[in-house]
Amino acid sequence: MTTIPLPPNRRTHLQATGLLLFIVCLILMSQIVWSWRLTAAGVYLLSGALLWWRHLQQRPASMVIGSKGMLCCTLGNGQRFEVARILPGVIRPALVTARLESPAGKHCNLFVPAHTLSETAHWQLRRALIEFRPHQVDERRGV
Repeated sequence: MTTIPLPPNRRTHLQATGLLLFIVCLILMSQIVWSWRLTAAGVYLLSGALLWWRHLQQRPASMVIGSKGMLCCTLGNGQRFEVARILPGVIRPALVTARLESPAGKHCNLFVPAHTLSETAHWQLRRALIEFRPHQVDERRGV
């Protein structure tokens, strides 16, 4: 059993914050009445903050590679689920993206640039996603 921690991507955090502040500045520089500018900027900041908090709660914090190709995902809020299905994504040496689905239908989005992990951990993650086999019981044999 191998655990691969998935640290937050610092560049993504900086880009999201920069985009949020850029749009707020554009709203504040517009030619509409000040009360509308402040209201629009406040609503945009509030919705951005709520979406960011949701992202931090639902992002994968670590992946556990088990025996026989089994994968478990731990989310940012501490919930853990076994991966039942991996929806199409990109598995390349520079980037790994995928959408992981639990047996209950819960989803989490995996986005791991190569610079966030060591070479060995990134390679292990790529191999685990490629070799993934859903854990199913064969009802014909009772296994």
